[in-house]
Amino acid sequence: MTSNYVLQFCAVAVSAACFAMTLAFASAGRAQTAEALPSPWFDGERIRFFPAGAAFKLSREAADRKAYRAEVEAEWAGRQR
Repeated sequence: MTSNYVLQFCAVAVSAACFAMTLAFASAGRAQTAEALPSPWFDGERIRFFPAGAAFKLSREAADRKAYRAEVEAEWAGRQR
């Protein structure tokens, strides 16, 4: 009679452990995918991705590089003649 209770207890313990592991594995996948979903109010929000101001912050450096390139090309054209 005692062994019957032990077998029932073991069966319940194994079932509970399997159920707990199923919940743990099922919830682990959901936690990662839920973070990637957008907000339900995404369409209504006015999201600013870029700060106000010039879009290209290196305009002076780009102008200097362009002037240098024109100067080098002029020198190269002078040597070719």
